[in-house]
Amino acid sequence: MNPKLGTNSRILNSFENCQHSNIMHVETNPFYPKNFLTIGDNTAKIWCEDLQESNIFTMKPSSARLTGGCWSPARISVFYTIRVDGVLEVWDFLFEQRLPVLPVKVADFPLYTLKANEKGSLLCVGAGDGSTSILKMDPRLLTANRLERSNTMEMFDRETRRERILVNRKKALKVEESQKKIYAKARHFQKQEEEEKRKRAGCPVKKAEMEYFRILEQVKEERKQFLMENILDKDKIF
Repeated sequence: MNPKLGTNSRILNSFENCQHSNIMHVETNPFYPKNFLTIGDNTAKIWCEDLQESNIFTMKPSSARLTGGCWSPARISVFYTIRVDGVLEVWDFLFEQRLPVLPVKVADFPLYTLKANEKGSLLCVGAGDGSTSILKMDPRLLTANRLERSNTMEMFDRETRRERILVNRKKALKVEESQKKIYAKARHFQKQEEEEKRKRAGCPVKKAEMEYFRILEQVKEERKQFLMENILDKDKIF
């Protein structure tokens, strides 16, 4: 995401295969805009704008399909997701990535919309039956210690570097595999050309064998002729 020249707007790059189905929500981190959240199918993923090939975090899939979510305006590492079974999930990936730190049953109907106020102390949740619920967040989800932001940003950068190394490794393996295929084809064509040359020139073993028998026959004929000449000379003497 880079600012467009002459404007304050931010333009998203193209990211393919972010989720396995429709993406229900996309939102940049309010504290670190280089990273953004995508929600779809039953997983939430965190991406970095500098790395288009792979996400840097994948939360453990939920037991129900996710319909939306949002970042916490109060804490850099906290975000919320909503599900079709009426459950709101609170995630803090700095603390735990395998499970949400707090699941809350809000309604008996699917939850479709979610919005936090500017301070992050209130969440407004809309359900499929037309009802709206306003939830007050626990103070512990609103207060961050002085190291949390630096630790989270360090975590973002570390995971981005790690994923970039993995992506570059995959690219190198693909290049190596393609080169192996090219070399194999070249060897195959070279072998075919050598076989064709042998067919045109004939088998060297058979050629040597034929030459051997030809010379053998020639020697036999010379000996036979030599013997016949000797016999004729003896007859003339007698």
